[in-house]
Amino acid sequence: MTACRINHLIFWADGVVVTPPGRTAWELVAPARAPDGKEQLELHRLEQGLADGTLSPDEFYVRAIALGKGSPSGDGLMEKLPERIAPIPGMPDVLEELACRSLGLSLVSGYPRQWLIPALKRCGLSREFPEEQVWIAAEHGGFPQILDVLLERGRIVPGRSLWVDHHSLRTAAALRRGVDAAVFVHARQFYRDLGLWGLMPFTSSPTPSSPA
Repeated sequence: MTACRINHLIFWADGVVVTPPGRTAWELVAPARAPDGKEQLELHRLEQGLADGTLSPDEFYVRAIALGKGSPSGDGLMEKLPERIAPIPGMPDVLEELACRSLGLSLVSGYPRQWLIPALKRCGLSREFPEEQVWIAAEHGGFPQILDVLLERGRIVPGRSLWVDHHSLRTAAALRRGVDAAVFVHARQFYRDLGLWGLMPFTSSPTPSSPA
């Protein structure tokens, strides 16, 4: 890995920086139990539809309710969803340290803007990701279209930008376009990977302030 050439990191938000839409919705509509395998697969499909723009936020919500065997009874659950979006454990500290190193940080998300922006502000993540650095996939036709748009506009520069994602298919798409990519597992591993990239002091274990 060539270290110092990277000066900009682009994060797929869902599952890397904040909880993904499927998990967030499920914890709201069926908090007493975990989704089974079939339900988990359907949640991933709902997330894909939300990110591609083939499902509106309302449709996503109604289908998540139905999947959790609930009923959209006008109880205001949908309005509470942005309040349930939470940071991935350990990532706020990592992001703060990256920002202190004067690295550019951008965010791409499958969430709709009206859910994500308030959540970033509430979680204190809007400091690292001001709204002009937040890109909503559905506003540009989903993925990989959003990746192509960012490349065309020079917001992602091959050789200078690092795409960070937990999904191997999206990281593979970035690599095919000549963009460096890192597969996110959890915050501790990511911190170590940043050391390999030369973006953090390399250490076999994180600093005390770094996430577990």
